[in-house]
Amino acid sequence: MASSLLTYLPIYLLYAAIGTGAAAAAKIAMGHVLARRWAACLPSGFVAGALVSSNFALLGFLLSRIDMSVAAPMAIGVNLLMAAVLARLLFRETLDGWKIAGMLALLAGVGLLAWA
Repeated sequence: MASSLLTYLPIYLLYAAIGTGAAAAAKIAMGHVLARRWAACLPSGFVAGALVSSNFALLGFLLSRIDMSVAAPMAIGVNLLMAAVLARLLFRETLDGWKIAGMLALLAGVGLLAWA
């Protein structure tokens, strides 16, 4: 089981990056809609739709290869870690001790799932 999780780790990371990108594109599109800039919302809305579709396709691929009881927590944990890393890199968000402890707990949980 641990080897299969490590085999699919790059796909989990891609899944998390695409999901985070989809959320960002959807937020940009909604900002244009709320400002009634209809022509400006089309490109970002199209990108958001394409990213959400890709995200679901990757999740379906992962769920077809790994037990759902392992794949779903792994996907959630990787998404949370990716969001924290991107928030630090892109928005210079501070990571205090509690946030780092939470990320380590997530990693420990994923490690336990891989080991079980």
